[in-house]
Amino acid sequence: MAKYHPTQGWQRSKKFKCLKMLIRPFKRRPKIIELYKEPMIHPYIMVSNHSGAAGPFTFEMFLDRFFCFWGTHEMCEGIRNRWNYLYHKFYRKSLHYSKFRSWLIATVFSPISKMLYRATEVIPTYSDIRLKRTMEISINKLNEGKSILIFPEDSSTGYHTPLIKYNAGFASLSKLYFSKTQKDLPVYPICYSKKVNTMIIGEPIFVNQLLEQGFDDKQVAEFVKRITNEIYYKYLQPKEQEKDQKKQKGKKQIGTVAGEQTVEQIPEQIASEPITKPTLTAQTDISNDETIPYTINDGAIVVNETIGSTITAEKPSSDKASINNIQSNPTNNDTTFDAIDDYDI
Repeated sequence: MAKYHPTQGWQRSKKFKCLKMLIRPFKRRPKIIELYKEPMIHPYIMVSNHSGAAGPFTFEMFLDRFFCFWGTHEMCEGIRNRWNYLYHKFYRKSLHYSKFRSWLIATVFSPISKMLYRATEVIPTYSDIRLKRTMEISINKLNEGKSILIFPEDSSTGYHTPLIKYNAGFASLSKLYFSKTQKDLPVYPICYSKKVNTMIIGEPIFVNQLLEQGFDDKQVAEFVKRITNEIYYKYLQPKEQEKDQKKQKGKKQIGTVAGEQTVEQIPEQIASEPITKPTLTAQTDISNDETIPYTINDGAIVVNETIGSTITAEKPSSDKASINNIQSNPTNNDTTFDAIDDYDI
């Protein structure tokens, strides 16, 4: 189990850290790029695409900070339930592996998975009334100062790039935590590309500020999903395309594709390159591709002009991530939450 260090905060157990040290030489370290300027505010929620089996493994091995995972409840139960989930749902349905490959990996991984899940303090998630237990455990972890990493991607049809749907559990958790503590948890959107082995952590989003403007949990989830997709389109997709071109041509290309920045140049350029988003309002149908009111501009989160609503916004004067000068018709946001689909890990 984790132990608290007076100066370093929460840490994994020594045995688990030793195990990670033995595995790391066999896994290439990813490039981690942080778009936010100010230190991360503890505790916090990180929300990321799953990227198949590579995402959770890479986060645990190389992301140098302590966090608890959300993971589907079957993986926190007996070995038969773990094997069935791994074989039928994860490897066959979500990753579309062959029967033999799925059987082999599930048979090898299911006996040791419970130990790994305990070591990383995985919080079991449910799609029924037991979701209340997920929320209670999560609130306790946050109260202890432990942050939470959530993969809200809907994996019913597999994992997709760009993302198709985010489940809203993280928004419900943030809303519940605010109702109990009056603290608005920062949510950091993360996009990971296995192809170019790069992880980008975006500016923090404050869920309660969106809820106060009339957004519901599902709209907040759509908001964060589209921000994650925009990070992918702007920074990771060009790098993936460049890699594909090199592979096709069979030779290396140096520098940038005409007009496109390489991932390595992002930290120096982000302050001068705003990310424009499609609009999303509490009155807007989120099933279409309108613009989300979100722009990264000089380190601040800015809500852009919208359509079909009374929401307006001006550029904030401070460097802090904020949503200012907004007028809308907010709806009543209580502390209840909808049932969500299982979260994979």
